[in-house]
Amino acid sequence: MHADLTTTPRRVLLFDEIEQYHAVIASLTATIDRNPDHGVALNNRGLAFAEIGRVEEALRDLRKAAVVLAQSGVPPVNSGDLLRRVGRIEEALLDYGIAIQREPNNANFRRSRAHVLHGLGRMQDAILDYDVAIRVDPNFKRTRDDRALAASGRPLVA
Repeated sequence: MHADLTTTPRRVLLFDEIEQYHAVIASLTATIDRNPDHGVALNNRGLAFAEIGRVEEALRDLRKAAVVLAQSGVPPVNSGDLLRRVGRIEEALLDYGIAIQREPNNANFRRSRAHVLHGLGRMQDAILDYDVAIRVDPNFKRTRDDRALAASGRPLVA
């Protein structure tokens, strides 16, 4: 049914109906039952759990996926995004740090952490991440705009 969900760790799942998330969770659970260390299935089931508000189950899967997929920054950045959404900011920063350790030149990971740091008023730290993101992806205008806001001490614009 969702075979591609067992081959690539996703950053986002976009379904219209909650039933689709439940079907994905059931399918990925069957895969995980056969192979408890299937990192891609764990990551993607974690995303599905997150999308339907099952935070602790999502974090359990994402953290296990981060161990199994030890070279990938995707599971820890996904857990960082979830932790940020639920207000667990310091934990989110730790997970973003793990993702960046694994993939230091990933502009999206750098931007994610920079936005959190910027929101905390840690402008110099945010600027360091914005600068790497700009070096890696110089054509993404929003990163340059957000960096300019941080440099002037102004908050992010929603």
